[in-house]
Amino acid sequence: MSLPTLGSILLVLILAWTLGGALLRLGGLILILVGALCLALGGGPVGLLLIGLGAVLWALGQAHHALRHGTYRGPLARLAFEGRDRREPAVPQETGLTVDAAERASGPGRRARAPRPRRCG
Repeated sequence: MSLPTLGSILLVLILAWTLGGALLRLGGLILILVGALCLALGGGPVGLLLIGLGAVLWALGQAHHALRHGTYRGPLARLAFEGRDRREPAVPQETGLTVDAAERASGPGRRARAPRPRRCG
């Protein structure tokens, strides 16, 4: 391979690493919207195909962002990949409570609190 070819490949790889997640998420959103518009206007199977392809592109963009930054871009991606939302109660490790016991102790949708130390006297 020639030097300009290697330089072009390197440039494409750098751009894909820095802008890939955003471009995949944006492309997925556009395909989902176009697919919804196709379904609304014509009702053909092409709209379902575009929505499915858009969802796959969006998921790949979220995975790319998580690979680069170590965290998901938003709560929908966290829910899709981890199966839980940030608003679910986080159980402190030092309490020894399970998630169910923490929810019973604090009520649904609230964070569990660590037990307070008892005072003597």
